[in-house]
Amino acid sequence: MTTASVDGFVASTDGFAASSSVRLTDGTIRSFMDDIRRNGLGVTPTCAAAVDLPVRVLDAAIRETPAGGLGIWVSVEVPAERWARIRDMRIFGFLITSDVRRPATTSSKPTGLVYADAQHFAGRLLHEAFERLDSRLNAGGGPLYQCSLPSLPRVLVILHAPGPPQSVAPLMDDVTSAAELFLRPAPAEATHFVVVVVRPDGRRQKAVVRARSPESLGRALAAVPSHMAAEDRQAFFFDEDAGWLQR
Repeated sequence: MTTASVDGFVASTDGFAASSSVRLTDGTIRSFMDDIRRNGLGVTPTCAAAVDLPVRVLDAAIRETPAGGLGIWVSVEVPAERWARIRDMRIFGFLITSDVRRPATTSSKPTGLVYADAQHFAGRLLHEAFERLDSRLNAGGGPLYQCSLPSLPRVLVILHAPGPPQSVAPLMDDVTSAAELFLRPAPAEATHFVVVVVRPDGRRQKAVVRARSPESLGRALAAVPSHMAAEDRQAFFFDEDAGWLQR
């Protein structure tokens, strides 16, 4: 497989192109980088769901931006053919994840990772989520930083399936219990849960669930394994107000 090296700033104090009034402080940038240095760095693209883009982080550092601000610069390696399909998209962005807890290397349980947006959710909620997952899953995860605008209340859940997608069905009650911690009542923006199921062969399928009520969240998450098993698609979408969406 041919790879491409891509580098640039994923967060800075310069402000966002869509709104010059939205800016990160020097302290926030340094806090992001401190987390990266302590816990490692994961980068997940938030481009069009039809393109799965594996990313390997080569380097990350704080650098001065061309505009004179302070930013987090990253260098990543991506599959060249897939990068060529999305590099000009204006909706492209990154999620930066940092692990405050890593899954145990000796556990026989399926691995489940939870990352919650640090701007919207308190860190204590992550530790409560780990506790709710521990009985059935080898849990880990940490804070998530969105380098895109708008910064939605987003929670990323990654489940490593022991078999086909339906094999995670017995785990969804525990996942729902943990996910409920991140629900936000109206009039706040509904939480966007991104559930990624990784098969043993490395193939990934993703379900994006937008929910505000425990009932809607529970129904949607319970249905994720069967949707993934029934349809050979990379991405599925559920909205509390509209149900399952066809794309």
